[in-house]
Amino acid sequence: MGIYGEDWTVAPRDEQGVILSGGVQKYHPVRIARYGLHTYNVWLGSRSASARSEFLAQARWLRDNQVERLGIGGCYPLEYPLAKFGVAAGWISAMVQGEAISLLLRAAEHAPNDGFVDAASSAAEPYKYDLIHGGVVWKDETGAQFFEEVAVSPPSHILSGHMYALWALYDLLHVRHSEGMHQIADAGTRMLRRWLPHFDAAPWSYYMLLGTVNGYRNLAQLKYHALHIAQLRVTAAFTGDAYYNEIADRWEKQKKRPSSWFHVYANSLMGLVYRFTHADSVSRGARSMVER
Repeated sequence: MGIYGEDWTVAPRDEQGVILSGGVQKYHPVRIARYGLHTYNVWLGSRSASARSEFLAQARWLRDNQVERLGIGGCYPLEYPLAKFGVAAGWISAMVQGEAISLLLRAAEHAPNDGFVDAASSAAEPYKYDLIHGGVVWKDETGAQFFEEVAVSPPSHILSGHMYALWALYDLLHVRHSEGMHQIADAGTRMLRRWLPHFDAAPWSYYMLLGTVNGYRNLAQLKYHALHIAQLRVTAAFTGDAYYNEIADRWEKQKKRPSSWFHVYANSLMGLVYRFTHADSVSRGARSMVER
């Protein structure tokens, strides 16, 4: 399957070397961005000409395939529905926008005159708009902002997606400073700091804040729990806030305890009931547990 379970090693490419997805061989922005970031890291380690060519091919596709959606430029619409979240094809994602920004900026380091920084700035445009106006941001009453991986209302508040999106804004600010974008990044950081306890399941982490009518929530799968830990450590490093490492340390300890595994397994079994009855979907009343 390839690294981390991806099928990158066997997936088809188009004539320019851009990775394709699915039996109908479509372009999938998040897979293109992630494959580009992967091949960028391969290139850093090996200085392989083929890896450099592959990562730049993915970046060029992202540069050249932004679209305007609901009057907002720089978007990468995802052309498949998500029934659980009540969203039709054509939705956008703060995570996808962010991963594209991160790849475009890395491409700009090696091809500074090819428009990659401008494309990264355009990809940040949806961060300037809230959900009801076609953007990717949910705001609380204080102005703190959550960057929505599934940018629809009601929001699901997915933790890993918010952190990926937040990192991208800091990547962009290192290259092209904007006071407005700095304020958005700061609002996203405040939200993460304030809301992190909502994702603390003690003894595990929650993937998102979406819950059923009676309050049931799925614990994060192991891969997402491990991702949360890694993301918090990175966030601690660039913010200088030790709080994120404190949470990561505690979640890391819980990951090693057999009692935590039993708790997660029992929660997953219970979740099958809600999944098969669709009671965990927006159409059946699922809403953010924070906003009730």
